[in-house]
Amino acid sequence: MALDLSDILVIGITSTALFDLSEADAVFRDEYDTNPEKAMDEYRKYTEEHEAVLLEPGTGFPLVKALMSLNKFQ
Repeated sequence: MALDLSDILVIGITSTALFDLSEADAVFRDEYDTNPEKAMDEYRKYTEEHEAVLLEPGTGFPLVKALMSLNKFQ
């Protein structure tokens, strides 16, 4: 049986809006400009090397935080 979402607000947001991934994006874009075949490998390597680094909030973070706080007022 399918989940009925007709009375539920559903919002989709990308991880790049939720978190500041500009450094990782720059790694990919810089590599892509010089060597497109290796860009994904370099991006993957960068993210694995930085997986313990806490991500900063992105432009969509305040919106998600505000939407999640709506549940407190029910």
